[in-house]
Amino acid sequence: MRRRRLIVLSVGLGISCVALAFGPATHAWLARRITGESSPAVLYGSTAPDLSEFASEVLGDDDLHSAMRHLTHREFELLRPSAFAEGFATHNGTWGADAYAHGYRDAETQEWVEGYVAARATQLQNETGLSAAYASTYIEAAVDVLVRRDFGRGEGRGLLRAALLAGMSPARDIVDAFAGPLADEMEGMSEREAERMLRISHGAIRVGVAVYGSQLAKSESYLMTVVPLALSLYDGSDFATASLRFGRALQLCEDYEAELERIVPLIAAEMPAKQGVD
Repeated sequence: MRRRRLIVLSVGLGISCVALAFGPATHAWLARRITGESSPAVLYGSTAPDLSEFASEVLGDDDLHSAMRHLTHREFELLRPSAFAEGFATHNGTWGADAYAHGYRDAETQEWVEGYVAARATQLQNETGLSAAYASTYIEAAVDVLVRRDFGRGEGRGLLRAALLAGMSPARDIVDAFAGPLADEMEGMSEREAERMLRISHGAIRVGVAVYGSQLAKSESYLMTVVPLALSLYDGSDFATASLRFGRALQLCEDYEAELERIVPLIAAEMPAKQGVD
């Protein structure tokens, strides 16, 4: 499975590998709406928490992946205030976009609400026999492609531009915020080694976001060929089967914009006050 994922990563279409979450284009779209900003730092920041995926997919260490994921999705406030940190915060799994993708507890009723991606992945899984992780990846890809369809090639170009122009500070900020806590969490890991792991993972996702953006900026006809192809490599199916599954995922997600519009003010209300954001 890891080899298949690396094939997908290589064409820039597999960086949204977190089960039951949103993809990069969706995160960037939400970050623009939530923050009112469209700087490269904010947009790239909205995708960067998933650097933890590369600990599993590239470094091959599931324990490291879990520790990194906890830090990037739950301890995001360790980052110094900046435009990058602002985008980063919109992604989080506590009250950010990932919470509404996975599932969350309703503030009024305290009942558990299944997230948008999770609910549609469950339906796709029931209809096709895909595993939960594979079904989630189809749904993530579908929402990203629909964002690209409805809002244009600029969604892909924006991701490419964000990854290329975000500057050097994101890597420094990630290391400063998370190297110490990561070393504390991982038995036998020095802070220097933690820094190295974070830099490798960050570098990988930055390249991944750039390539993903360049792919998403291509024509719709291209995407309707290459996305099912990438998904077939990911789940081991043939192209025709992956195309049918992806077509169904697109149908299940036609209402995506209403959900994104719904959660924008909910996330915005939780965002920390800006403090000297650079």
